[in-house]
Amino acid sequence: MPFGIRFKKRTTTPTISPENATPVVLVSHENFRNKIALIKAIREATALGLKDAKDLADQLTAGHQPTVPCLSEDHALHLIDDAAQLGVTAKHAEQT
Repeated sequence: MPFGIRFKKRTTTPTISPENATPVVLVSHENFRNKIALIKAIREATALGLKDAKDLADQLTAGHQPTVPCLSEDHALHLIDDAAQLGVTAKHAEQT
C-alpha cells in the first residue's frame, strides 16, 4: 500500500465486568464547554457505544449525576482529567 497507513483491526471489544470496573460519578457541569468531547472521553474510558455515552452526557446536562463504569483505574483517572478540562466535575464513586 503506497499511500496512507494500514490500521490493525480490533478483533475483540473490551468488556466491563463487575470485578474490574471502576465507577466514576459525573457530579456537575459548571462552565461546561463541549458535549461532543465529553461523549468521546466517556467512550474512550468505557466500552460503551455512542448512544450509551450520549445518554450519560444527557443525564449530566439534565442535572443528574450519572455513574460511568470505566474499564480500569487508569481509564477512570483519564476520564476524571478529561472531564476537568471540559468543565465537568468527576470523582470516584463510593465503593460499598
